[in-house]
Amino acid sequence: MQYGVFPFFRAHSTARAVLTALVLVPAWALLAAAAASSAPEAPQTPPPAAHPADAGDAGAALLWSTRAGDMAALVEEAVALQRNAEEHAQGVPDRLRTLRAAFTRLSGLFQASRGHPTDQLLLAMQMRALRRDITALAAPLERIAATVSRRRDELNALRKDLDAFTAQRSALPPGETEQLQRYSAALNEARKALNTAFTLTGRLLAPAESARDQINQAADDIEAGMADIWHDYYLNPADDEVLVPSDITALLGRRLARAFPASLADWKRVAVPFAGVALAAFLAALLGLRAVNNLPAEQASVCRGLLTRAWPRIGLGLALAVAAGNPRSAFYPALGLLGSLALISGVVSLGSRLRRVLEPAAAAVEPLRLMYLPSAAGALLLFFDLPPRLFGPVWDLCSVLFLTRLIITRRKSAEKPPVQERLLLGGAFWCGAAGIALSLGGYARPAVLVFMGYFALAAVITVGSSLSSLLEKVANRQFDEESAPLANAAAQALAVPAAWTAALFCTLPWLPAVPGASYISLHFLFADYSIGGVSLDLSRILIIVLLYFLCRSFIRLGKATLEHLPDRAPDIERGVIPPLRTMLGYGLWTLFAFIALSILGVDFTSLAVVAGGFSVGVGFGMQNIFNNLISGLMLIFGRTILVGDYVEAGGTAGTVRAVGIRCTVIETPERALVYVPNSAVMSGQFTNWTRHNRMVRRSLVVGAAYGSDSAAVSALLVEQARLHPHVLTFPEPAVLFSNFGDSALEFTLNVFIDDLNNAPAALSELRFAVERAFAAHGIEIPYPQLSLHLPDTKVATAGHERNTIPSFEGK
Repeated sequence: MQYGVFPFFRAHSTARAVLTALVLVPAWALLAAAAASSAPEAPQTPPPAAHPADAGDAGAALLWSTRAGDMAALVEEAVALQRNAEEHAQGVPDRLRTLRAAFTRLSGLFQASRGHPTDQLLLAMQMRALRRDITALAAPLERIAATVSRRRDELNALRKDLDAFTAQRSALPPGETEQLQRYSAALNEARKALNTAFTLTGRLLAPAESARDQINQAADDIEAGMADIWHDYYLNPADDEVLVPSDITALLGRRLARAFPASLADWKRVAVPFAGVALAAFLAALLGLRAVNNLPAEQASVCRGLLTRAWPRIGLGLALAVAAGNPRSAFYPALGLLGSLALISGVVSLGSRLRRVLEPAAAAVEPLRLMYLPSAAGALLLFFDLPPRLFGPVWDLCSVLFLTRLIITRRKSAEKPPVQERLLLGGAFWCGAAGIALSLGGYARPAVLVFMGYFALAAVITVGSSLSSLLEKVANRQFDEESAPLANAAAQALAVPAAWTAALFCTLPWLPAVPGASYISLHFLFADYSIGGVSLDLSRILIIVLLYFLCRSFIRLGKATLEHLPDRAPDIERGVIPPLRTMLGYGLWTLFAFIALSILGVDFTSLAVVAGGFSVGVGFGMQNIFNNLISGLMLIFGRTILVGDYVEAGGTAGTVRAVGIRCTVIETPERALVYVPNSAVMSGQFTNWTRHNRMVRRSLVVGAAYGSDSAAVSALLVEQARLHPHVLTFPEPAVLFSNFGDSALEFTLNVFIDDLNNAPAALSELRFAVERAFAAHGIEIPYPQLSLHLPDTKVATAGHERNTIPSFEGK
């Protein structure tokens, strides 16, 4: 409701100060005008046009009239609050007595059922419902009481302002006095109505708040003790009690009586949400079947199988779960159990079908389908809470039947199952055998708990691995790696975390299927385990595992983005991408390490002290490693060497394949990988042949016989160089007459080859071309010759003498 300017006056103390000023200023103006009219008139001041007193009376009357209207609206609101409080108070005492009686009954039942945790679980649920009821009962009264309290404070402030104004005025005009009286009467009327509403709500809220505090305390105590109760229930050995058939029959009857609705009205309250959820699931299946017709044949077949086999079971389970926990009715455990078993059946069908699509050989042996029946039998045994001496033999029988079926199925399979199925079947076999041993030792309930826990783990592994593989295939099919590399990388990076997260959510149906599983899970999830002074719990470990997968996905996505960055930004050199990818990986993993340590509760102050002392030892013992590390960072960020450059460093020549943090990998022409420490690269001399471009100059030395036409030789060499496809025309080839050799005229052909990798082959082809051109033009390429001349020597023969000059020619 709005009341003119009055809400502004109620807003805060500044508004009340403004209201007081508006009242006092006209009053003092009236007094000043009266004093001015009685004083002698100054000759410089002209006489006023009208009497100031008349104008002051009119302004005051208008102001009090406005305030009276606002006060009337406030009185109306106060009366409405009083009426609203009286209406809400009519059924509160009776309802409060009913809730107190229910609380007393539940407290007595809870104390009497200390040895039956299943009954205590139902009582805990009813206690939570009782807490919701008492909160809903007190909520309207609390809202009314809060509103009444604010309005009373505002009325008290207005009363103080009115009293202060009245005390400052000794005499008031008759019209203003009448307005003030009406305003004061309205103020008293509003205060009376608000006091009545405040007293009524306070009288009702006091017992309601007391009852709510008691119920909240009792509910908190029950919730706090449930984990220990279920822990003792599952882990304590069976008692040697005597079985009486009548007691067993009574126990089963009592469990069934409280598990299902008892009246037609209760069945109606259950049927409405069940029908609504079932109809929604049916419509969703129809829409899904229509949508899969637009998919490719293989994908449509898979989706159609999931919608016709797995989804109906999941929809039935959801409908039963919603009907069992309907807020307008009581909780019915039997419906909740049936809903959980239906949901588990849907998860089994989902995992088996996905696995069959990816591994057709897995259809011969399906571990999840084999484990479902014994798990369902164990859930029913826990639900009915049979006496231990009957519980154990029944579970042993179920385990023996399961192992027999598993062995027969394994032997009947014609082909060898995949590795995952073999591992899961082996684990199921030993889990069943261990369950029989535990049951014989008096721990039948823990045996069921262990088997169902392994069943849930097998479902997570099957669904998670199948979904991750399927999502990766879908990502590769929908986003081609060549045309959409970033989308493909993003889909690949998010496929694994999304698949395993969905697989973990598939374990939720197991919680209501096992009585007390939620309490036990929370107990073990948040229980503190001290290791070396560090407090750990499973929840932190799970968060760290989730962060690990997220960090790995972000690294994969970031590296893929950097890898294709030069395609989108041609100004970025491709050689700088590998160092950036390396730094991204190191940076994100370092951030993950700090976050993980923070989650584990590691004190970074003490860690800094340890790191300071450790750095001293590192400085002496690992200085070479840190030298290489700093050198690697300088190479990466200084961009002195990039991947793909042809360098000579440390006596090794080759192409740079990687610039790492510790060393630089160089591939030699012989295809050998040489790992050169970064410190050797930075401290020694190295040559980068391709820092600016891949072009390289090479020289070819050719000899021509003495007497050859040197100009023709030069022209032939330039011509053959220009004809070669890998020799650049600019800078153009050049020939130098380099020397008069001992055996030939020596010419040097200088050429620029387009790429360093083409240089050896180009020089070889140039030599062949030059040899053919010289042969065609009659130019001889001489080989080295050596002539040795000796002094004349007389050789005596039989009958005459002759001079002999031996000549030696060497090649």
